[in-house]
Amino acid sequence: MIIDNKGKLFGVINIIDLFLIIAVLGAVVFVGTKLMSGSVLPSNQKFIVKYYTEEVSDFAAEKIKIGDDVMDEPKNLNLGKVTDVKVSPSIIYSPDSSGKIVESPKEGYVSIEITSEVYAQSYPHGFIVEGNQYSINHGLTIRAGYGKIYLRVSGIEAVN
Repeated sequence: MIIDNKGKLFGVINIIDLFLIIAVLGAVVFVGTKLMSGSVLPSNQKFIVKYYTEEVSDFAAEKIKIGDDVMDEPKNLNLGKVTDVKVSPSIIYSPDSSGKIVESPKEGYVSIEITSEVYAQSYPHGFIVEGNQYSINHGLTIRAGYGKIYLRVSGIEAVN
């Protein structure tokens, strides 16, 4: 008899235990197949990322140089290296003498655009570094060189 009067298959293993073992093995095979197929995370890809802020103290902007590491300050994540720095007059909006809102620079401040290259995971809205997602208009504090600046991601370009 295949199943004896104690409910054991061939007198060795309980039929319920057998179903549990088969279910666990099936789950292990499923997870292993997903991990080995590479469908969990895409491979690292090179991204050109632009960061921008309209107003930062000029002494902080002066401390950021090409070749500096770009770090997401609070998370201490490396976001690549600075490849370009563009400094322009600051952009603030304030009322003129007639009360009309106008764009004007602010003494001692500049706007800055920092470009970096980073190798990261791609996802439909930007890129991922160590599980942290970055998209256009993502606000963050970065450290580059001796400068520390709050700015936004203003451009992301995937490089093939």
